[in-house]
Amino acid sequence: EILVVEPNVDAMPPALADKKNATFFDAATAIDKADIVVLLVGHRAFKEINRNTLNQKVVIDTQGLFA
Repeated sequence: EILVVEPNVDAMPPALADKKNATFFDAATAIDKADIVVLLVGHRAFKEINRNTLNQKVVIDTQGLFA
């Protein structure tokens, strides 16, 4: 299952809407549910994530937000 987060929109982006294994969530819910967190974009909302919520997660940070 893929948990999709895009803080600048209120619904699943159209390019992903037909993907049966992808679901749209807010960041806090997605982090809580996820085993692996992949940060692909440096949105301001992602910079504000409490790093302690990621302690038990595998984090792939392509933007260096948590470096």
